[in-house]
Amino acid sequence: MSEQKTMDKKLNGLGHFYGGGSLYRDFTGFVYSEGVKYIMENGYAWFCSDMLAVMRFPPNFKVNPEYLYIIKLDVNIEKKTAKATIIDENDDVIYEQFYNYTDAETDSIKLCFQNNTLCTLGER
Repeated sequence: MSEQKTMDKKLNGLGHFYGGGSLYRDFTGFVYSEGVKYIMENGYAWFCSDMLAVMRFPPNFKVNPEYLYIIKLDVNIEKKTAKATIIDENDDVIYEQFYNYTDAETDSIKLCFQNNTLCTLGER
């Protein structure tokens, strides 16, 4: 019988990812890092998948693969709401998405996207 894995919804183990590990390909054809895989496996696949889909099919901006984009999730744990934001390298907010409900247990996640790869800031 296999052990059931306990989710780390507070992402306490995220600091162990520094880059140089395996890369994975998602449904959009983009690549993501081990740190992003960890985030996805611990209850935040919805956020990572949404942001990868936005980067693949941007609604109101053009993605330059060479630019560095910062992707943030800010959570109001008390209200169980969240906002995802994509910021370009000029510090301009180019996309926002609001979530009326989330069971997220961390107040913030920051990722970066460059050269068709999504990774944590520590893996960049």
